[in-house]
Amino acid sequence: MSGFWSIRRLMTGAIVMAAATSAATAFGQATAPAAPPAVTTSPAMPAPGAMPAPDQPIAIINGLPINNKAFNDILMQVAGMRVFQQVFDLSLVQKACLDSGVSLEGTEFGKRLEDELDKEMTSMGIVSTTAAPLSSDDRKRTLAVMLQQQGVTQVEYRLGLETRAGLRAMSTGKVLPATTKEIEDAYNAEYGERRTIHIIAYPNDASPANIKRVLSTAKTPEDACKELKLSPPAVWIIPKSATVADNVKGIRAVAFDYLKAPLQVSEEQEVDGGNGQKQKVLIILDKIDADKKAANPLDTKLSADIGSKVFDFKQANWMNNLLVSLRSRAAVDIKDPILADQFKQMYDAIQRAAVTAQTQPGGATTAPGTLPAAVPATAPSLVAPATRTTPPTTGRGG
Repeated sequence: MSGFWSIRRLMTGAIVMAAATSAATAFGQATAPAAPPAVTTSPAMPAPGAMPAPDQPIAIINGLPINNKAFNDILMQVAGMRVFQQVFDLSLVQKACLDSGVSLEGTEFGKRLEDELDKEMTSMGIVSTTAAPLSSDDRKRTLAVMLQQQGVTQVEYRLGLETRAGLRAMSTGKVLPATTKEIEDAYNAEYGERRTIHIIAYPNDASPANIKRVLSTAKTPEDACKELKLSPPAVWIIPKSATVADNVKGIRAVAFDYLKAPLQVSEEQEVDGGNGQKQKVLIILDKIDADKKAANPLDTKLSADIGSKVFDFKQANWMNNLLVSLRSRAAVDIKDPILADQFKQMYDAIQRAAVTAQTQPGGATTAPGTLPAAVPATAPSLVAPATRTTPPTTGRGG
């Protein structure tokens, strides 16, 4: 499906290769190790020895010693923060699970991992059908190829899988089933009339006439913003009849009442930029989707299907918000100097994300969050963001 359900996973993770039935916590006693790497046809390597002291060679290649500490510093600079972020999240979630009485070992833990694995594969379209039957091993092999293509290791995948499984376990009983109103809103957003728009935010001293001039010759709004050194534009799908947040109603009015044809650009608009600030924007109409409700009546089956997807979305939202909260409240003392310096930069982003999460609409609303200031290179996102597959190649005029 496209539109409302074509959302990026809020808890994105690496593609799965395999899932063991138990694992070690990142900070406590180990239970069983993760699945070993797949067997390859590479030349046999010598048996590993004991880890040398930091000032000793980690390896000797053609007589040239590779210093253990120097090699570790290289690893830390190349991938230290990427891996540490995943370890950081898993440690937070594992501690929260233990505090909440959620098991991190045994049969219950293994089933959660297998369920999370299945959910991930299904979300990626790796499913068994009558036309193309796939066994469980077939599905995992298919994902193993995707994992390898993405350059994601089994260890990195395992970290993400356990993090998501733990968050989902803690969400049990915390997320209510979809209400009739939420199902109706989701139905209207998916099948009712809607419009896809770009929103370009810019500072007060920028000239909207100049922005329109650049838009008229640029291939895409993204290219125009790059040329103008503005933040990337937001892409929203605005439903005509579904419930939206208050800060979106003005934008919807422009999209439906003022803009009449694709490529048309609005006059300067002022919208809620968050924290009581006004943000100047231009709105560009990309696409008009006609009402499809007559061809897709909201019967019992469709209602149940939409209700399930609304619940999944609410659950993912809950999980994401919990992780943001855990990150923002974490007490972290990093001893490695390289990692500590990298973490300082990440910490600022963590605190900004926590503030943003507190202002976002909850539940299964189809409305976007607040617009950011024009300076940060981030764009506001819909609860159901649009995905452009073929950028327009014509110019845009006002």
